[in-house]
Amino acid sequence: MRRFPDRTAVPGRSATGPGPPPGSVTPSADTGSGHPPPAAAPVARTPAAPPAEIRRTGPGRSLRPPDRQVPGQAVEAAESQSPLISRHYCRAHGARPSHHRGRAGPVGLQLAAPLERDGCDYAVLDGGGRSWQAEWLVMATGVSRLHEPPVPGLGLAERYDTFDPGPASFTDQRVLVIGKGNSAFETADGLMEKAAVIHVAGPRSVELAWKTHYLGHLRAVNNNFLDTYQFKSQNAVLDGTVESIEKSGGGGFGVMLRYARTTEPPRELHYDRVIVCTGFRFDVSVSDETCRPTLVINGRSPEQASSSESVNVPDLYFAGTLMRQRDFKKSTNGFIHGFRYATCALHRILGARHLGTPWPARTFTTAPEAIADAVIGRVNRSSGLWQQFWFLGDVVGVDGDRAVYQEEVPLDYVTDGGLGPAPHRFVVDLEYGPEHERADPFGVGVPRVVENDADHAMDSTYPHPVVRHCRDGVPAGTLHLAENLENEWNLPAVHRQPLTAFVKECHD
Repeated sequence: MRRFPDRTAVPGRSATGPGPPPGSVTPSADTGSGHPPPAAAPVARTPAAPPAEIRRTGPGRSLRPPDRQVPGQAVEAAESQSPLISRHYCRAHGARPSHHRGRAGPVGLQLAAPLERDGCDYAVLDGGGRSWQAEWLVMATGVSRLHEPPVPGLGLAERYDTFDPGPASFTDQRVLVIGKGNSAFETADGLMEKAAVIHVAGPRSVELAWKTHYLGHLRAVNNNFLDTYQFKSQNAVLDGTVESIEKSGGGGFGVMLRYARTTEPPRELHYDRVIVCTGFRFDVSVSDETCRPTLVINGRSPEQASSSESVNVPDLYFAGTLMRQRDFKKSTNGFIHGFRYATCALHRILGARHLGTPWPARTFTTAPEAIADAVIGRVNRSSGLWQQFWFLGDVVGVDGDRAVYQEEVPLDYVTDGGLGPAPHRFVVDLEYGPEHERADPFGVGVPRVVENDADHAMDSTYPHPVVRHCRDGVPAGTLHLAENLENEWNLPAVHRQPLTAFVKECHD
């Protein structure tokens, strides 16, 4: 595409310049969405064997096995599948993978015991019996464990990550698929050819990704099953909670289901097969009690601060799909096209915190026209802002006669003071309008704001730039720039002039 030529960049590569310097974290290409990743980055459906020991030990500043020195100060605990992923991904996009790029490059460890922490250093025991030490640890292990709801008898069911998806064995059978995400509907869709009856069950509403703009919701590629339900082909979506699973005397299973939308008592339904497709979670077993991170989202993700650091384990950071906790069901950290930019931001945060390397910046005059031109130029070409709406923003700090422009900074990191103080600061990101997920995008009766209407830009529904001004860290003003059908936010009277006037007003 013309405006975003690097949308197929190698993971971890900056959207507007060369890739990060040696030492950055390379995320693994797991999508966390429950459905297969793009063909460019194939991943085996069965998660890798769980890693094993990482612990915290005494002081030390280098990552080293017992028999040789490896320069660097951080270690990445990466998925064992990552070399395969990188090889396929890079071949498809004409890039050369490098797993040893100098200081602190990925070392492809497969852990052999729980992560431990003793003092101020982490120690990682790999499958070969070698111990690695590092002062800081970045985990990019993905969501590798099946999420198993606390349902009595769930162990009797087949699992999404291990069952044989070949439809022939399901011929003329009644099948229950537990879950309402992409993995559940992908499974149901694959079995429709042979199964007699398929029910997909879960307590929450089915959310369609094309409506909510969240890729983890049901994608169109997986929703053919809905036609067979609504056109009465013996299949159904059940809104309710599975309360128990038991073996039936005559074979198969009896499942107690409590409906979510009625007051009737639980109903027993009978099936030949039951498959659990309830998503995946972070494998916390890789950490022992000295460095076990707090979990959120029903125990599925490690809780993180705005720096992607664990909220309760110092110097433990997360990259890749594990960053999804930062913007869960709102932006794109759960997917490779999103977390590649968040991981680049993490690299810069680590550099600023531990290596004395400030966030990359350029300076120019504080003239309102110069600031407006810089912002307009970036929102029209930055793939980082485009892919990570509501999460990353460009920041213009103004102090005296100098403006400092810093690109693709996590918005919450700015709010938490990660960039330090500034008398004036302008932050721009891309956002959808309020309640955008409730509007029917195909309903011709749904009113829409007029395209390029600068006076009503705050009512825009689809992605548009939002510029916020902070004075000494306190929010002081907000400007919405009008949405445009082709996302060209550079019209003089519609975008440049209102932004210039806003910046001037904020300075006065």
